[in-house]
Amino acid sequence: MRIVTIEDEVTIYVRTQAAELAEFAKSVGLVLTIERRPLHPLAMGHAETVVDVRPARPVAAKTDAGQ
Repeated sequence: MRIVTIEDEVTIYVRTQAAELAEFAKSVGLVLTIERRPLHPLAMGHAETVVDVRPARPVAAKTDAGQ
């Protein structure tokens, strides 16, 4: 049996919130990206979190021939 710690609960909460935000962005025509980018000089843990939002690309209309 695995013991759930506070860190596990916080991790699950943050992951859930991020997924919900990504779904909301998608529903309003946006794409949400969250990534870690390395900083110089390159070193373990020397990175920043970058959040970006951009318009989603339009989806091509499906036709009978294109399916």
